[in-house]
Amino acid sequence: MINKIKKLLKIFSPIDHKISSQFNEIAENNSISQAAQWVLSEINLQVELNGYYDNSQPQIIISNHVSGLDILLLQSVLNREDNYTIAVYATSKMLPASFAKFLLPIYLSGKPPRNKKIIDKLLYYYCTFLENNKSREDAIKLNRKTITEAANKISRGSSVVIFPKGEMGESGTWQPGIGYLIKEITNKYTQIVFTQIKGASSGEANRLVKPSLRRLFFKNKKIEIKINQPISIQEFNSGYLDYKQITKKIETKYSLVFGID
Repeated sequence: MINKIKKLLKIFSPIDHKISSQFNEIAENNSISQAAQWVLSEINLQVELNGYYDNSQPQIIISNHVSGLDILLLQSVLNREDNYTIAVYATSKMLPASFAKFLLPIYLSGKPPRNKKIIDKLLYYYCTFLENNKSREDAIKLNRKTITEAANKISRGSSVVIFPKGEMGESGTWQPGIGYLIKEITNKYTQIVFTQIKGASSGEANRLVKPSLRRLFFKNKKIEIKINQPISIQEFNSGYLDYKQITKKIETKYSLVFGID
């Protein structure tokens, strides 16, 4: 009975479920980057890269977070298979398997902030439901474990994408997780790469509806991704700075690079 209900929900759902299976197939036969490029093409998003991405060193790739497709947008240009993402929400259960395995989860607890929109609150509750809502203490422990895992991956030569504001939107200050991460990295050759996504909006994930709805409601749109020249981690990882000072220093640098007030 439950399986029949799931099938009916899938049939009448506006979401294009075929995208996940096709994404997995392309990712397994080619690369995550090519799979991401294919999805973006299918949903009428064109990505324009401004800058040059050199993936020869382990990196912390720092980005703003403006849409539900930001990870996909970045994966389409980073072209690196050992690239992990510190996800804003622990929602890997609702993503293609080949994509989800590169996510390092951030866990939520409690209720969403009061100023959130209704759709954002629904997403918040859905995410906590998927991963079982955690107490504040458990969420903090799990998130610190994620940061340590990310630091270990970078120290061994991989790269990690992080959205330091944590939640979607241009306003707000950076969370201290980026400071903790930088303090834990032991690979002195690690680089910091600032990226900025321009032109995307919070509703971009709605493009993942069935093709008939996409053609009706979503036109072609261009998204720009700016990539700044790499900066040595040693510029921020001075022994006398604590994690809060590192976070503030790197946030100030990011704002200067992209002219953010």
